[in-house]
Amino acid sequence: RSSDLCDGSGRGRSIGFYEPGGYAEYVAVPDVAYVIKIPDNIDRGTASTLPCAGLTAYSALKKAAVFLQSASDISEVARVLIIGMGGVGRWSVALAPFCMPSHTRVVAADIGRGKSDAV
Repeated sequence: RSSDLCDGSGRGRSIGFYEPGGYAEYVAVPDVAYVIKIPDNIDRGTASTLPCAGLTAYSALKKAAVFLQSASDISEVARVLIIGMGGVGRWSVALAPFCMPSHTRVVAADIGRGKSDAV
């Protein structure tokens, strides 16, 4: 049903970007498909980053995965470098095992030691 979430223009109908209500306390959601239950083991702060940072990371990883899978002459481990351990970087590290081909090694780098240690 994910294709049902687009309005035909090639744009998603994300709330706060294409639909009004991004800063509202309550929002009328256009379709139940936009709603998911946040698991009890994920705090609201982490969950709130998923629509922006999480989907940005997911999109980039899926595009990189297509490139890596199309490179048929890869006989050794492919490496993917994630630069920056902010919101998008952290989501990239978390999602990479699920998005990238099995022969991929993920390397993360950040200018600040504290952020890299937290990964």
